[in-house]
Amino acid sequence: MTLEFDLTHIELVEFGVGRDDDKGQVFEAVPVDKNVQEALSEMVQTTWQMMQNDDNGPVKYEPSEKHSGLEYLYLPGWILF
Repeated sequence: MTLEFDLTHIELVEFGVGRDDDKGQVFEAVPVDKNVQEALSEMVQTTWQMMQNDDNGPVKYEPSEKHSGLEYLYLPGWILF
């Protein structure tokens, strides 16, 4: 699987939170300092590398089945890059 995004040249990481309130869904951007941005970037790069090293590739997500906390899954109908 290829990725059309260069994970080694990330300039900005934004973090957001979504929640429901009386008026509907609300999404807010949460400011993060440079250390948090670097940690999030590192997590993404590590996750992507682990996915690339998985010889079995992604497994179809089945909501009726129990999945582990660390598993490479995909949703049917979603485009995989």
